[in-house]
Amino acid sequence: MFRMNAPARSTGAVIIDAVLSVGKPQTIAFLYEQSDFGNSTTRPAKEYATKKGLKIVGDEAYCLGLARLPIDPSTFKGADRPPLHGQLRGDAISVMRQGGSWA
Repeated sequence: MFRMNAPARSTGAVIIDAVLSVGKPQTIAFLYEQSDFGNSTTRPAKEYATKKGLKIVGDEAYCLGLARLPIDPSTFKGADRPPLHGQLRGDAISVMRQGGSWA
């Protein structure tokens, strides 16, 4: 058994391109775990988002292992529900638990 995964520098671009292929968002928010993986995937994703013309309206890193996000995603400024770019296993679960209409 093996797993193939895109390199960290490409992960965000793949997700952003997928979002842009089905809609035309103007903004994006980044919510990621403060870890080597979270940082190494989010940094190039932010650069790519800017290159694609997206305005970054949220950039929040949280401590490794938290069961609850320290920020409510609805507090991101500047747009109606920007796409969220989360990078680790717990991100999606935490956003669905806390995000209300973001889920």
